[in-house]
Amino acid sequence: MIWDSRMHELYGVPVEQGPLEGAEWMAMLHPGDRVRAAKALQSAERNKTHFASDFRIVLEDGTFKHIRALASPFTDAQGRDWMIGVNWNVSEDVHLREEL
Repeated sequence: MIWDSRMHELYGVPVEQGPLEGAEWMAMLHPGDRVRAAKALQSAERNKTHFASDFRIVLEDGTFKHIRALASPFTDAQGRDWMIGVNWNVSEDVHLREEL
């Protein structure tokens, strides 16, 4: 797994710590979203299909962010399978929609 500096910033994880993997990522998911988001990602990885999900992450200070994640399967020249994707903080959009 590879994260760029923006992904570290989004999740509040120092670059020196490296990317969150497996259980660490799942532990950051809001309990109300954890099972659904994890199942969707596992299914996409297993079936080599696209992943699209909205979920919340809980930060160390107890606040949370609304995340929109999209990823697509990719096999590199060495035959290794990857998911290449992006995550966005859509918290402002969610709060605006709630106000309306």
